[in-house]
Amino acid sequence: MLEHLFGSKTRVKLLQLFLGNPSGSFYVREISRRIGGQIHAVRRELENLEQLGIITGAEAPAPLEDGLRTRQRRYYRIDEGFFLVQELRSLVMKSQFLLEAEFKRRVTELGTLRYFALLGLFLGEAEAPIDVFLVGAVKRDRLTRLMRQFEREIGRTVNYTVMTVREFNYRKGIGDRFLYDILEGNKISVVDELTPAAEAAMLARD
Repeated sequence: MLEHLFGSKTRVKLLQLFLGNPSGSFYVREISRRIGGQIHAVRRELENLEQLGIITGAEAPAPLEDGLRTRQRRYYRIDEGFFLVQELRSLVMKSQFLLEAEFKRRVTELGTLRYFALLGLFLGEAEAPIDVFLVGAVKRDRLTRLMRQFEREIGRTVNYTVMTVREFNYRKGIGDRFLYDILEGNKISVVDELTPAAEAAMLARD
């Protein structure tokens, strides 16, 4: 949708990357890897965004592989002083809501899910250790491809964990801290057939 407004899918992905990572600075090849774009198209759109004043670029030393020498590398970041930055961020976020709805639908089609929760970046908590948590029988190869595609669309890494129902029950039984942090923390529950809340809802229906 946004590419029709902005005229370029690469430009949209760049905006998603920069607006979603306000404190981040990225160089060209890193950006290209993150958004899955051709490097020449990325360079062109970076120049356009910099000329518009939406992003800023600055040269900084970067270490070479031997760790003994450095070279100058140009890093780009969002310019929070740009007068339309909040409007752009709001527009990109609304577009991501549509992407997330499609993402949830496609994940639920990957197998038999007993639990599916969205955390981290879906709640605006960029530093959270996990963004997607799944329990059930899932086609792992298709899930990996879907995650990589979604990452390219939003311009960010998506951290996810998949457990079988047996592993979930075992780790819940031993009081696994990682699992309880998920169950007791902030999240968007898409599928829940395993927690006490789900059991209580089933009993209420009966």
